[in-house]
Amino acid sequence: MSTINQQVKLKKKFIVALKTLDQRESLDFWLTQYNRPLSLIDDGEFLRAHFAKLTFTSNKESSKKVSRHDFEQIKVIGRGAFSRVILVRKKDTGRLYAMKIMRKDKLVRE
Repeated sequence: MSTINQQVKLKKKFIVALKTLDQRESLDFWLTQYNRPLSLIDDGEFLRAHFAKLTFTSNKESSKKVSRHDFEQIKVIGRGAFSRVILVRKKDTGRLYAMKIMRKDKLVRE
């Protein structure tokens, strides 16, 4: 049996989150949560779907570490002397997170 047959890959495109057209962060966060009622949405309001291409493999060794490339940057929500905090959206799930980015050269000097 070849290696290709052992690693069965299945790629599908899924809607993982809904976003408001005017990018209201609080409502966008609400929409990323599962099993939440949509009663907060006004009638006639348009939402944009956030798609993700998910790849499923049968090989357990294919699990990868999470990196900064797995996130889409939305906006800077804080700045400090050594770092900044950015609101990000995980590309495969659509969930919102805060990512702290620190400059290594400033930390080593201090």
